[in-house]
Amino acid sequence: MIIRNKVKYLGIALFLSLIQLPAHAYAGPGSSIGILIVILTVILAFFSSVILKSINFIKNLLNKTRKKSSKKKETKSQ
Repeated sequence: MIIRNKVKYLGIALFLSLIQLPAHAYAGPGSSIGILIVILTVILAFFSSVILKSINFIKNLLNKTRKKSSKKKETKSQ
């Protein structure tokens, strides 16, 4: 008797797991606004990172050229 009930419930569970029911969900405008904000934040972070890295690179390049030019001036004056 217990085995028949288990088989019956297992058959019902298997049958229900095979049925595909559509999901009726409405995300609304809030989710699309949230997605737009996330996309804009990622793009803004990328470009700000590129700008900051390039400014840092230019700054280091100028410092190196200043040091080299100051070394050349020191060697010429001696």
